[in-house]
Amino acid sequence: MNISLWSLLIFAIWTMIIVGMIGYFRWRLIFSRQKEIKVFRADYFCESDFYRRLMRAHINCTENLPIFAAIVFIIYATQTQSIIIDQLAAIFIIARIFQSIIHISFIETNRTALSRFLLFSVQQFCMVGMIGCLLSAIL
Repeated sequence: MNISLWSLLIFAIWTMIIVGMIGYFRWRLIFSRQKEIKVFRADYFCESDFYRRLMRAHINCTENLPIFAAIVFIIYATQTQSIIIDQLAAIFIIARIFQSIIHISFIETNRTALSRFLLFSVQQFCMVGMIGCLLSAIL
């Protein structure tokens, strides 16, 4: 299995880890009778800033996972192999994980927002680069 596919698998696992953290947060509050199950609605993040950041990190992952998956799938389906593609995929997943960690772990400041934006930009650059390598190989 190449690095691009490994990166996709790691991205899916990372997204599931964040979902698990959300589940743990919710069920801990429900079982301790601090919250009722009905308060955890999709359009409302409750009063916890940590929970709001956790939900935003999850949403960011679920928004970008299909795009990255499509790129990796097409690379795999066309049997396009490139060290540059693999390097971009590895950089992408590292930036994705660090972006999520910063989002979850730190209160929103200009510095954390800038850090997340820069890491997001790295991810976008990597995906555009992977598409460019793919197109140059198949055209």
